[in-house]
Amino acid sequence: MIKKIFLSIILLGLFSGITFSQVTKNEGPLIESISFEQTELKDAIDMISSTWGIDIIYDEEVKGKVAPPIKLTNVSCEKALKIILDLSGFAYEWEENLIRVKKKSKALTAAVDEKVVTQIYIFKNAKAEEVEKSSSLKELLTGSGKITVDQKLNALSITDIESNVNRVVIFIKRLDEGEKITKVVPLNFAKAADVVSSGILQKLLSEKGEIKTDARTNSLVITDGEANIKEIEEFVKKIDLPTPQVMIEATILETNSNYTKDLGIDWQFQKKLGKGISGISYDAHMALGAGATTGGIFKLGTLAADQFATIIEALETKTDTKILSNPRIATINNQEAIIKVGKSTPVLITTASEGVAFQSVQYI
Repeated sequence: MIKKIFLSIILLGLFSGITFSQVTKNEGPLIESISFEQTELKDAIDMISSTWGIDIIYDEEVKGKVAPPIKLTNVSCEKALKIILDLSGFAYEWEENLIRVKKKSKALTAAVDEKVVTQIYIFKNAKAEEVEKSSSLKELLTGSGKITVDQKLNALSITDIESNVNRVVIFIKRLDEGEKITKVVPLNFAKAADVVSSGILQKLLSEKGEIKTDARTNSLVITDGEANIKEIEEFVKKIDLPTPQVMIEATILETNSNYTKDLGIDWQFQKKLGKGISGISYDAHMALGAGATTGGIFKLGTLAADQFATIIEALETKTDTKILSNPRIATINNQEAIIKVGKSTPVLITTASEGVAFQSVQYI
């Protein structure tokens, strides 16, 4: 049940019998009854400004009384302002979040100079067809302004002078906000704090939406309209992925000089081992330089991990070969990792302080 607020104001010779009911979006409270009798125009404007909660400024030439005396019923603040200004030969224009009152001739000149634009607004919560039927929306347009519905996109196409289009968009955004809900979205791989600090998700929020983090559960706490939250969840799924990992394994061998001189490619190698190694990829036309037969680096082909291990095992069996080290390291993509191969030698270090000697062992 909607509660109505009734307020009666009587100021000497200004205005009387004012009552207000439920608030309508963007146009201020609905005025059930208001009378202007010998009321100064500036006082009437200030009263509407105070009731509406919108700043209204006017030029020095705005003066005189509201004439003729008039009584209005069931009108919004914006409608009441328009009527009393029309009667007095004035008009108003929106300038972002405030209204400027000026003579009609100046307002018309400004409107003629302003370019006509078209903007499409796609709704996330409200239905475009229902919003388009709003009489309040149409009152925001000039006589040549036009609004059309695109049912497939659930969108409105607004064509008018640029300032009016901006007003209409502000109005329908408020209608489209819908009821706000809060949802917790846990992350599996990405850090919630890093995702929020990047500022990417904030661009998907409405004006009143917000995102917070819960460090304990590594979760995002999102408060916004349901449609916006769904859009953010879909985006989060695309970025909350495991970082690729890379493993590098090396084998350091010690062999005799005769084997080094004879080192080359023997395509019958797998037969000599007594068992086949399938799936080795190599270039049959690869030319070997002198460096290859004297211990230089060359690429034989591509081996899987199990094939590589089989060949190393065969070298140990067939030749005088000894494995000195088999270091391996794993790291995530784009992160530097270091393998150190060597040995640590303990060295006894003696230090003296105030005649007392201390010994410690350091490894170098």
